[in-house]
Amino acid sequence: MIVAELLRPPLSLDGLKADWERLYRSSGREPSVSFEWSRGILQNHLAGRDDWFIAVLRRGGQVAGIVPMLTSRERLFGRPVTTLQPIQERYNTHSDLLLADDDPDLLGAWLDAVGRLRGEWDLLRMTRILENGAFDRALSGELARRRARCRWRLERPSFHLRLPDSYEGYLAQRSGKLRNYLKRAEKKLAADGAVAFSGVEPDGFARAYEDLLAIERESWKHDHGTAISTIAHQEGFYRDLAEAALASGMLHLTFLRLGGAAIAYNLGLVAGGCYYYLKTSYRQQYRAHGAASVGRARLIAQLIAEGRAALDFPGEPYEWEQQWTDDVRWHRSVLLFNTTLAGRGLGLVLQARDLLQKRDTDRRIVFSDAKALKADDAAG
Repeated sequence: MIVAELLRPPLSLDGLKADWERLYRSSGREPSVSFEWSRGILQNHLAGRDDWFIAVLRRGGQVAGIVPMLTSRERLFGRPVTTLQPIQERYNTHSDLLLADDDPDLLGAWLDAVGRLRGEWDLLRMTRILENGAFDRALSGELARRRARCRWRLERPSFHLRLPDSYEGYLAQRSGKLRNYLKRAEKKLAADGAVAFSGVEPDGFARAYEDLLAIERESWKHDHGTAISTIAHQEGFYRDLAEAALASGMLHLTFLRLGGAAIAYNLGLVAGGCYYYLKTSYRQQYRAHGAASVGRARLIAQLIAEGRAALDFPGEPYEWEQQWTDDVRWHRSVLLFNTTLAGRGLGLVLQARDLLQKRDTDRRIVFSDAKALKADDAAG
């Protein structure tokens, strides 16, 4: 038997931490549902708010699912709608839920729990479910079994790099243009000072994060409002996430240094043999030196040496990512319509529009413009 409990703020996450970490370590889920990531969102983006809750699922008396969710008001087709979504949907990464497994009964218990909220939401949204993944198959199967009123759509892909056995083998697969560019960039940097690539020691986090912020402030992102340093809760989220991930062994933060000064960084998390690329930037004055590319090439070399299986770009696709890999993974989004008046109305409107318009199945990659994104939406 599966029992669901909804916990609402104010509440402390400490009582859930042990079960949260046990589930995450054993379930192979996305890093965005980890305790470190979720706490970072709750402490920075949702602090002092009461529009979120945590669904706790217990199977046989043991916690088998922890799903923090957020309600928000928006306007669709000119009408007010209350949307319900997992809090991880605030960031541009793969959609997922922290469940012990994809047992239909467990997914069903979560759907039943949010369904009992009745008038508290009109639309449940998940926007970037990996197409044909285990979670995609499980959720679509359960919704089909229930004959739920929902709408699935193809969404933009993200780049994904399966790492080979050697860095030399990796470079051999890439274009001659990239190989030659990296050689020239390495020489140009070396002409200006000693070049080094390093990570973060446990006692050096505070200094490392300040180096990261200094790079962000001197990058092109700062003037466009997409730098971590431009919004306080964004800066706090990444600080809390990175510090907690360092303690748990998930953090993978590296710097390219020139003459001892940090000029570029790569911020990622490691889980299940995969490196998840969250943020990267460089000091604008070293753009012509190829600092970003050299730092990324050294990152790939290090990941291969560490025996990592893959490098994942979890956000929207950017054109610069294509020079490092040709592989992409597509996403799907789902809208689940509640039985409220607004939910039923929105479902009918979208159903009618789908009948009049050809369903979008175009798999040409449309690149994102990083300079047009706001800091809350930027993943890379």
